Amino acid sequence: MSNYTLTVFGGQVVNFRITSPLMVRLLPLSTLSGADLDTLVQILNCDSALNACLGGPSKRTITRAGFIQQSSDWQKTRNATTYCIYTDRPVGTISLSNRRPDGTARIGYWLANSAWGKRIATEAFRQVVEIACREGIRQVSATIERQNIASLRIWRRLGAVEQGFDPAHLRMVLELTLDGEPQ
Repeated sequence: MSNYTLTVFGGQVVNFRITSPLMVRLLPLSTLSGADLDTLVQILNCDSALNACLGGPSKRTITRAGFIQQSSDWQKTRNATTYCIYTDRPVGTISLSNRRPDGTARIGYWLANSAWGKRIATEAFRQVVEIACREGIRQVSATIERQNIASLRIWRRLGAVEQGFDPAHLRMVLELTLDGEPQ
């Protein structure tokens, strides 16, 4: 377990401890078994509530091979690492992407609706922030639909600053300053 102090934009200090009380693990997509990949594909194909949030059709027809190819292509073009959010089974993905030499990156995620409201996304987010800190990233951001209250809440918990983007979206920015090494 690691203790971190983040000094976020505006000087607010947020202390948090990286723990996994929910037994949330992040596994790189490249390490997943076929069955785990099939679970993620099934979620994307069948979770109509998730697909409504993602802005896609309520039912998709993604194959395992298609998912692997799309994920690989997306990661290459966006300097990204995508992790499977894993509890007792895969429940979604989270990515650290668009890493730039100026120390900025983006975080994005999706989660099966059966895992909503259980703080799983919050724990996965904290773990990706820890990875970003270890990589020397100093700012992470995301563009989030204003109606996606749950995602906005995750960012706000760690002190992210809201920046208007357009009438339907907010850009959330979290400045990261790691004070010392993990304890």
